[in-house]
Amino acid sequence: MMIVWGKPSSFNPVPQFYQNIDWPACIQTCYEYQSCVLAFQNTSGCNLFLFNGFPPIQKTNSTEGSIVAFKIYSTENRTDYVCPNGINAPTFNNKNATVLFVDENLKTELKFLRRNVFNSFVFQGYLYLDSNPDYYPEKVWYNISLTGSLWTLSYNWAPLCQFGYYGYYDNPDGTWCAMFLSSNLTKQNIGVNYDATACQRFGALFPTINYPVDAQVIPVFLNRSHVDFMPNEQYYIRIDGVRTKACQSAPKTASCMTAAGFTFTDSRFKGNLNNYGWATNAGARSGSDDDCLVLVYPPIGGNVKVDVRRCSDFN
Repeated sequence: MMIVWGKPSSFNPVPQFYQNIDWPACIQTCYEYQSCVLAFQNTSGCNLFLFNGFPPIQKTNSTEGSIVAFKIYSTENRTDYVCPNGINAPTFNNKNATVLFVDENLKTELKFLRRNVFNSFVFQGYLYLDSNPDYYPEKVWYNISLTGSLWTLSYNWAPLCQFGYYGYYDNPDGTWCAMFLSSNLTKQNIGVNYDATACQRFGALFPTINYPVDAQVIPVFLNRSHVDFMPNEQYYIRIDGVRTKACQSAPKTASCMTAAGFTFTDSRFKGNLNNYGWATNAGARSGSDDDCLVLVYPPIGGNVKVDVRRCSDFN
């Protein structure tokens, strides 16, 4: 949080209000409140302004006495960020400013950013909002900038997962959104290239199994997607990985039963099959076209298994 001289130019939209807390508690409450970007204390109490209800903030000075606290974000690259100095925002007259650090272990990371753009200063922020269990988490990027004597806020908002995705989960590489595109057109040739193109229309890729959780979440999302009305051995889910031409004639050789025996398109693939739980093994090739990695639809309560099935159609 960063404290500067200033006051709201209006109370419309109406802020969140807390009557019986002091100024340090007011700042801490804003820090912990996911949607809050500004705290202001007056004689009535603590006023918290949210990113989507931020009025213009009038720049003041020490004579007028009103102060506000902005929620500001920075990245891990500390050398690019400068703590503002002085007593008159945003130039601060190159003197020490009043600055407050609060608990750095909280979810929103706060530091300071000063960026000179055509003689104005822009403070940047980022919010991750996951307090409502009925919706996907939301991401908000915002800028607080000074024009004349008014601070204003602009923001961009996006849900963690776009419409059409069934859910999200975390693995050590980050947070991922999941979607299933299904078809019962068993008589139509729907090959791996067709399926890959369909995924790309949604900005998605075939998944890889880099961690155990990548496979464990599949039955959960299948139930959410309502495709569990087709639990049979002929139904499977395409994942990333197509056997190389060199390994199609000798799939059970040692190198062909490793990741080197397949071509992967996902740049996040870790390069090994350590977490691939096989229905048979990586050298399976019952038919002349069984060269594509898939997840075999699990029995009720079971775990998905990886197999090598046909590339030319989707049953």
